[in-house]
Amino acid sequence: MALAKFVLADEPEWTEARIVQAMRKGKSTTIRLQEALPVIIAYSTASSGTGECHFFPDIYGQDPLLDDCPAPAANRRPGFP
Repeated sequence: MALAKFVLADEPEWTEARIVQAMRKGKSTTIRLQEALPVIIAYSTASSGTGECHFFPDIYGQDPLLDDCPAPAANRRPGFP
């Protein structure tokens, strides 16, 4: 809901009640925004930030694409390509 309200903030006809109604329909709705909204999609199967590494399942099967990509020389560690 928070994302929908943010995206539709400049669309006064899209009240919270209308957003809820559209969400409950069970089908997609295409809405033409007055201004383009840049979207960045990031996909990661590993993260860190708390001093620990966390690994997640690769549900889209993208990790094998990285197997053949050598790391930049500055990022290489012994034993890693």
